[in-house]
Amino acid sequence: KDALAGPPDHVIEQINSLKQAFGIDYIIAFMDAGGVDHSKIMSSIELLGKEVMPAFNES
Repeated sequence: KDALAGPPDHVIEQINSLKQAFGIDYIIAFMDAGGVDHSKIMSSIELLGKEVMPAFNES
């Protein structure tokens, strides 16, 4: 329940829900859940930066 996980579109929905419910301005992302292959962690970081975070860029 405390984790944001899934495809980028789902994570965007999860973050939007948190923004609406609690008015959050930022998140802290811990990408290494322990025992996860380094290449998968790096892929997750790349997805977060390229596909999730741009949905929240404010002009």
